[in-house]
Amino acid sequence: MVSIEGNAAFNDTFRADNLALASGAFNGNNATFAGGVAAASGRLDWAGGDFTGTWTFGAGNIVNVTGAANKRQVGGSIVNNGTVLWNAAAAFQGGNGAGFTNNGLFEAQASASIAHTFGGRNTFTNAASGIVRASGGATLTFGSVSLVSDGGEFNATAGSAIVYSGGVAQFNDGTRFTGPG
Repeated sequence: MVSIEGNAAFNDTFRADNLALASGAFNGNNATFAGGVAAASGRLDWAGGDFTGTWTFGAGNIVNVTGAANKRQVGGSIVNNGTVLWNAAAAFQGGNGAGFTNNGLFEAQASASIAHTFGGRNTFTNAASGIVRASGGATLTFGSVSLVSDGGEFNATAGSAIVYSGGVAQFNDGTRFTGPG
């Protein structure tokens, strides 16, 4: 495992099979997590720290979110074309006008919240191809964040829930609410 425990800049495309972002500020300069070293699916573990700048998580890749440390998006943008597995009870904190666009799968496997906590309000957009899922008995709460669905799916599996508790929500044409949860 390669662990980054301090501030680091990521410029353009990088590949990782075993990268852990543990703490610090991770500045993306058009950073693209493009897959594993052998160009197959890659995995990046996010245990703590702040994302800043512009990021893209490529299709087929997994960003596994773990641990109790703060996870923040401080301004900038993240585009998820792969899979984000939220396995941390810590909130996904955002501010300074940060934008997160989900074109892939964002799955909460542990109860957590996505919240505006500082500066200008952050936005979470679930695109038409995006799926936001709560599974394994988890509750995913959207609190005080601007939530936009551009036709995406919100899926709560049995015993799980997705809760919108404040801020601004906009559910556009084609939005789907599915699952027995």
